[in-house]
Amino acid sequence: MYKLSKRGDRMKKKLEPITSAQIKERQRKIKTNMAIDTVVKNEILIADTKKQEDSANMFKRKLQEIMSIPMTPGMKKRYEDFGITCVDGDIADAIAGALAIQAMNGNIAAYTTIRDTMGYKPVEQTRNDVVVRIDMSAKARELGE
Repeated sequence: MYKLSKRGDRMKKKLEPITSAQIKERQRKIKTNMAIDTVVKNEILIADTKKQEDSANMFKRKLQEIMSIPMTPGMKKRYEDFGITCVDGDIADAIAGALAIQAMNGNIAAYTTIRDTMGYKPVEQTRNDVVVRIDMSAKARELGE
């Protein structure tokens, strides 16, 4: 093996044989470093996933809080004019009522949303009509029997 000096000249370096103990030690260090890298990567992934779950849970909690805000008397009267009785009288009722009013006024997307939410979504069925005909010789039929 050659080593470059500061002047750029090549100088011969004496090579020493590596013992099996040194090889095993180097392999152990490599495995340890790989294991540490894997653990660190997994911890980073877990932390990122936890952050995403926390933010999703926070968003869900905020929406639940908003949905439980009571409707104003004017809002309740507006829905009663359409014949819609609000059970809890909260924003969730207002949204459901607005969706129903939109569907009654001919909004197909509102109708589809109500239908799908209530569990009446039609199931798409597909048919595969494939006919396979196999002609066998007489000898082949004899062997099969």
